[in-house]
Amino acid sequence: MTESALLNSIAEELNTELSSQPMYSAEIVALKVKDAYRKVRARRCYENTSKKEDDIINDLYKRYFQDIKDVALFNFAQMGAPFQTSHNENSVVRAWRTEDNILGNIDAFIKVF
Repeated sequence: MTESALLNSIAEELNTELSSQPMYSAEIVALKVKDAYRKVRARRCYENTSKKEDDIINDLYKRYFQDIKDVALFNFAQMGAPFQTSHNENSVVRAWRTEDNILGNIDAFIKVF
């Protein structure tokens, strides 16, 4: 698996899920997926390891596919309401999970000396 194949696979699923949404755009979904990928990859701290790029991509695919997808979906859902902490309209109240809640199960690699 390559990085672009991983990103395309996640974007494809999200495109199917989100295509009926008013703010939908395949280009925006692709951007949200790339951003989510970078966040998850950074959270894993692969630079602290001797893992090869193929191993990193496989780890992200096997263990964190859903997390990347969830972060991308979270960021897509927040479009038009950046940093919103509360919303109440016509008796509809919205509360958002934080991105840290979604990323919370991603553990970083650590160096042992």
